[in-house]
Parts: sequence; structure tokens; C-alpha cells
Amino acid sequence: GPAGPIVLQARTPVVALDGRSVYWLDNSGKTPIDQVADGSAANWAARPAGQQYNIDGKALWIRFDVLEPDPVGHWYLELASSGLDRVQLFRRGDDGAWIVQEAGDSRAVSDWPLPGRFPTFEVVGQPGGVTRYWLRIEHARVDFATPIAIVNQATVTASREREQLLLGAYFGLVAL
Repeated sequence: GPAGPIVLQARTPVVALDGRSVYWLDNSGKTPIDQVADGSAANWAARPAGQQYNIDGKALWIRFDVLEPDPVGHWYLELASSGLDRVQLFRRGDDGAWIVQEAGDSRAVSDWPLPGRFPTFEVVGQPGGVTRYWLRIEHARVDFATPIAIVNQATVTASREREQLLLGAYFGLVAL
């Protein structure tokens, strides 16, 4: 990757993917993961911070590597935007088959890997080894410029509790 793998450590609870990942814009929106992964289709470029992408009718692929030196709890990839059409996270299982997690407006929130306001996926590292991930994003109409970060469980839990609190206050006021 651009700066080597993203190292997951307890002292860094949030790691932004900006500058730590590469991207490729699939203009057809139809390239299968096998072709993207084996490099026959994708032409990867470094992904700078704050870049916007027009992906109407296309697919944005983002690739990143994760290194987990010691198992330190659970980690999640979070896209800080609601209303994304379809987001998929791919990695290879031990048997070489693809493991896919999917979220976004194309399916019910209850079917997401981690139901909530934002698409959130579990990131599973191999202790001491590097795991490569491919993130595929479909989003029509509006340019895609969503912040993407890997966060630890405490961070996810805290933001979810804040959401519940805010929603509770909001619905409490509405009820009055």
C-alpha cells in the first residue's frame, strides 16, 4: 500500500483511510471482485484526503491492508455517511473464498453486519499477519466524499450510545 499496512493498536482507536489506501474507479460498475483483486482490471492510485468522486452509474473501489500485531479487541470499518446506496467489504477467507459484508440503502438496516446509522463492517486481522481488504461503493446522484476510518469497539460503542441519547432526546421532545 501507499504507506504500508494500517497497524491496529489500542493506542490509536481511530485510523482514517485517507493516504493509507488506494482507489480505482470502475466506470462500468460491473467488474467482478476476482478481476479487481488479481490486478487485471484495476488501475490503482493513491487516495488523498478530502477527494470527491462522481460515481453515478459506476463503482468506487478502495483497497487497504491491515496488520494486527496482537489481537486487541474488535475493529470496525465505518463510513461516516447515511444514505449510501450500496457498500461491500471483501476479504479472502482461509480457504481462499471471498467473505463479503454488505450495507447501504440497497438492504434493510437490520441485515447490515452491524446495524446502525452508518455502514459499519467488522475488520478481522490475522495476528501478526497482513489482511488485504477491498471496499466497493455504489452511490448515485451525489458525489461521494464520505470519511472512512477503522475504529475500535469502544469508539463504535461510544458513538452509538451518543446516537441513542440524541435520538431519545429528539423523540422525547417530539412526544411533548
